[in-house]
Amino acid sequence: MHHGEDTVEPGAVTAEFRSQREDGTAWLVIEHHETTPPTALIEELADAGWAKDPSLSGCSPLDGVVEITLVNHGSGPFRSWTGDEAVQAMADARSILHDHGFPEDMPVRVLTLADMM
Repeated sequence: MHHGEDTVEPGAVTAEFRSQREDGTAWLVIEHHETTPPTALIEELADAGWAKDPSLSGCSPLDGVVEITLVNHGSGPFRSWTGDEAVQAMADARSILHDHGFPEDMPVRVLTLADMM
């Protein structure tokens, strides 16, 4: 299952790191079918500091697909990561995602202006 597909089958989960800059603070977008939330994955990520972004929650599922945005705030300006925080946050998230069957070194998708419109 790749980002951008119209549906997510029950039990399937997609995940993608996103950022506005190549060296910027990333966030994690998880998509799942509305009937099968990845509860254990979300809880493990929360334990590592990745929390649901309240400004992006509460959206109704579209075609049965729920999108959850997780953030891990840093101590830099506008809650950005410092260099050490970036290394730790990404390592923790990638390890948890790998434990749930995702590729070990998931890349960060740098968004373009078109993506954000």
